Amino acid sequence: MPSQPPGQLAYETIAHGPAARAFRAEEAIAAATLESGLTGDRWMLRLVYAGVTALACLALGRHSFSPAAWVLTSIGVSLATFAGREWRGSRRGAIALGIAAHLVGWAVSVQIGARVEWGAIFFVISTTQLRYEAASAILPSIGFYLTQHLAQFLLLQSGVSLDFIWHGNFDGTTSLLAVLLAVLQGTVLVETARSLTRRHEAAIHANFELSDRATQANAQAAALLRTDAILRTTRQQLVEAIEAIDAGFALFDADDRVIQVNSAYRDYYKEIEEQFAPGTPYVDIARAYLTVFPEYTAGLPLDEAVQSWVAARGERANTKEYKQGDRWLLLQDRPTASGGRVSLRTDISNLKRIQRELEEARSKAEEANRAKSGFLARMSHELRTPLNAIIGFSRLVKSNKHGVLTEKDVNYLDRVSSNGEHLLALINDMLDLSRIEAGKMPVVIEEIDCNAMIVETVRMLDSQSAHDAVRVVAHSSPRQLNLSTDASKLRQVLINLIGNALKFTAQGTVTVSVHVGTERPGDIVFAVSDTGIGIPSDRLSAIFDAFEQADGTTSRQYGGTGLGLTISRTLCSLISATLTVESTVGVGSTFRVTCAPLVRRATPLMSRAGVGPVSQRSAVVTQ
Repeated sequence: MPSQPPGQLAYETIAHGPAARAFRAEEAIAAATLESGLTGDRWMLRLVYAGVTALACLALGRHSFSPAAWVLTSIGVSLATFAGREWRGSRRGAIALGIAAHLVGWAVSVQIGARVEWGAIFFVISTTQLRYEAASAILPSIGFYLTQHLAQFLLLQSGVSLDFIWHGNFDGTTSLLAVLLAVLQGTVLVETARSLTRRHEAAIHANFELSDRATQANAQAAALLRTDAILRTTRQQLVEAIEAIDAGFALFDADDRVIQVNSAYRDYYKEIEEQFAPGTPYVDIARAYLTVFPEYTAGLPLDEAVQSWVAARGERANTKEYKQGDRWLLLQDRPTASGGRVSLRTDISNLKRIQRELEEARSKAEEANRAKSGFLARMSHELRTPLNAIIGFSRLVKSNKHGVLTEKDVNYLDRVSSNGEHLLALINDMLDLSRIEAGKMPVVIEEIDCNAMIVETVRMLDSQSAHDAVRVVAHSSPRQLNLSTDASKLRQVLINLIGNALKFTAQGTVTVSVHVGTERPGDIVFAVSDTGIGIPSDRLSAIFDAFEQADGTTSRQYGGTGLGLTISRTLCSLISATLTVESTVGVGSTFRVTCAPLVRRATPLMSRAGVGPVSQRSAVVTQ
């Protein structure tokens, strides 16, 4: 959901927060005040006009009109007309209209005589002035009313006659009572105005509260409608996605009743597809299936077979393969977090066919490999016999006991002898590899002296250096190191590694050392280091593959089949050892054989050759 911009968020906070509601309430109160003022002004004008009409009627009926009444009426009508035109709807207009109404009411009282208490009329008139905003709008009228009666009272007490205003019985006592009545009326009017103000304000705030609640309710309802639409859309998309997958899908609730089943699932069970209606218990589906396919009851009665299926389904996870007619299905049942279950059915007939073909191909490959190994073993034996004869007779003839051979003849015999020995070494490597692959390489465990092992091996190979500039040195450990292993296989590995080092080192030193390993207790590490040409980092793994060397030119320049390291690594795997290498081009290489002690057994350990892990590191080796 995209985030709202800060301005929008601030606007919504202002528009819907408490401060916003108070602001809107003030606006509503102001509007109500204006409307109430206009309404009050209309009624005040009506009362003024009604008073003028009454005075006119009284004047016509009595054929006389009091001058005081004329003066009061003229002032009141003029004031009301001006207020209604210039100050309409304002506070000063309300005050002016109140005074005008009072003057007209006074005029009516004067005209009809003292027997009519015009204060009651004033009360009615002033009540129409109650404006929503406050009681202050009627206070000037009340003040004017009090001033009038106080003046009358004081004048009467001073002996001034008011007959020019009043006709009839009107004295100071009556005027004092009128003052008291005016005070009481004013108090009632003010309190009435205040109560009406509070009531109207409370009503407006309540209306806004209800409006806000209604707005929130509408927003929540709209959100629910949107959510419902999204849920419906999502459910439809989910149903379409379930229908689109090529695997059979079925969803069951916590009571193991059908919720949703796609077409692929129904196709796998066409004989009972009517059972997959929503709400159908799984036990009914199992019963219907076993009724159609009794061969899956395992010889049990129908009810027992159904219970067995239900119990097996109750396991937390159930995955199995079974054959249905001429096809294989993979059944997968998984529980859901809500206690339900998801069932998947996948046609694995093609996978089964491919597995079967792979098994057949592997069987044929193993048979061909065994035949190849047997053929190599036989051919190696057949080849070594004449080669040994050729090498032996060439050496015998090369001795030139009778002195009949020329120097040229001796050189030819040297070539025959060296090539024969080279060919014999190749045949021996091939024979060793075939024996390892055929699993005919026994492991004989014995305890060896590791220091003596490297000294004897170096002594055997010291004379094989092709250059006088290369020395083979043995660095034995200062402590006695013994190891339970197959001595002949370990010696063959060391011979291969030292031979490779000599072959690829033009000058410098080939060093053979032994020390205690640091990774596991009891390990012994044999290291063969040289100062030769080195191995590129991208070829460190390839050199351990059969018939591979560091690059394509080394076999032509240095000779060899590329089987030495392959055989060495395989022999290491037979004696629980690992072969690792570190090398830098132009600096040299270090091969390490890390040997773990072997456990002695009553009979020699027979093991098929395997490809052991080879660690590849590219740290610079210092000689």
